[in-house]
Amino acid sequence: MKDISTLVKDVYGVLEGNGGWDTTVATHFNTAVDNLMDARLNPESEYKPSLRMSNIGTPCARKLWYHYHATKGEPLRGDTRLKFMYGDVIEELVLSLAEAAGHDVVGRQDVMEVAGIKGHRDGVIDGMLIDVKSASPYGFTKFASHKLREDDAFGYIAQLTAYLLSSQDDPLVTNKTHAAFLVVNKVSGEITLDVYDLRE
Repeated sequence: MKDISTLVKDVYGVLEGNGGWDTTVATHFNTAVDNLMDARLNPESEYKPSLRMSNIGTPCARKLWYHYHATKGEPLRGDTRLKFMYGDVIEELVLSLAEAAGHDVVGRQDVMEVAGIKGHRDGVIDGMLIDVKSASPYGFTKFASHKLREDDAFGYIAQLTAYLLSSQDDPLVTNKTHAAFLVVNKVSGEITLDVYDLRE
């Protein structure tokens, strides 16, 4: 069984033509992207504001209040929607590449709950809870240099902590103290794994 410490190198190996991408991985990726497109482009799937693990770390309490109480802002423009959509596709791709690289990828999009607040975790790789992000070059640098604790404008550490807390009784998560961000620079294609000890 592979160890998460080699994850990035192994994913690059698949991309460099060292094998691993097979029909099973491709089928899972295609299904995930198909479901994603249906959810994003289906006018019937209306977003309902709620307190979720993905927004509980928002540093601005006022912003969270407005979000929760469904104060309507301007509708998202097409270019903004596309940006979010290709971020989601990148996340699905990197998880599939991790699987193709021989790592144990489980628990994808499982519903998690802590103190009545729900969320969908991205997955568990080699027993470690993983949150996948696609980032701008500036955002990527914070993860690659392990500086997120010093500059976490979106509350990502709180989000990751909530997912790990909700996974304490989950047998898929064997590392109960550490979790990581698997981050793709959406401009350069670089990947980094930024691991945090969430007991700190």
